[in-house]
Amino acid sequence: MPADMIRCDQEMLPLPETDSLTVIEFEASEQINIDNAEVSLRQNRLKKLVVLGLVAGLVACGSARHDTSPQTITVPTIITDSLPSSTIAMAPTTADSPVPALPANPEHYLYAGVASNVEGNGISALLDQESPSLGIDGEHSLMEISAETSDGKQIVEVGWTVENDVSEKTLPRLFVYHWVNGKSTCYDSCGFVSTSSQIKPGSVVQPKTKGYYSIEQKNNQWQIFYDGKELGYFPDSLWKNEFKSTGLVQAFGEVVSKDNSPCIQMGNGKFGSDVGSAKISNIGIPGSSEQPILVPYNKSSFLYNVRIDAVAEASLGGPGYCK
Repeated sequence: MPADMIRCDQEMLPLPETDSLTVIEFEASEQINIDNAEVSLRQNRLKKLVVLGLVAGLVACGSARHDTSPQTITVPTIITDSLPSSTIAMAPTTADSPVPALPANPEHYLYAGVASNVEGNGISALLDQESPSLGIDGEHSLMEISAETSDGKQIVEVGWTVENDVSEKTLPRLFVYHWVNGKSTCYDSCGFVSTSSQIKPGSVVQPKTKGYYSIEQKNNQWQIFYDGKELGYFPDSLWKNEFKSTGLVQAFGEVVSKDNSPCIQMGNGKFGSDVGSAKISNIGIPGSSEQPILVPYNKSSFLYNVRIDAVAEASLGGPGYCK
């Protein structure tokens, strides 16, 4: 897959020449109001909204799998063109480009991370382990890696998360997750087979340290490792033995809130573009010398963003509305 491409709702789109993108997703039955101009969204076909002087070429998108809610945005003069996608990407918010309104959703998901369309047998990376604040409205804040099919429907995930529904809410804990045919399952079980008596999903990891996470396809299993020790595996039978390799890998941060103005930290609360923000490094394909070509993406860059620091390294995070 060319280096300047990224998956967008099962379509491959070229990336614009811009440092970062804000990805805003809409339902196909809704309308977007832009400077009193309406663009009707029908038959799952949207318009490409390009801010003049800011974005060149076609727009790209990230992996906002969970959030498909309508939003209203205000931008300068635009041009429109047909685009068979269900997301719209815009240039970073500036003083001349007002902040997009966030939707009033039961759950609101925001992301910042990197992706690579690469064929392989998994993904590994060194993650900074942090203890982000969830504020009063946050459900979780996490960092993870994921191994996926190119269409994003079959997925294995591992990482750390700070959850609002557990005791000691400030401590990061290991988690695993998977998707089958585009359908979500549950955390830490739903077919996961634990193989370690020492460390398991739900185990606390030490904040302000680094952990080495890995997902590998071995012996008809998607095996999960933490710091070189196997946590367990998802058997291939969960996917009817049809998910044997990756077409897409990702490493990212995610926050979830019930409030439309999330006061939740991602990473350590610093923007990925700032010095000292949380890092994901040593990103690679287990058992392979091939280096994934990383493409950055973010949703709502005025809250959270990402910066590529090196060939296999990126920084990400942000304070949310609590700046």
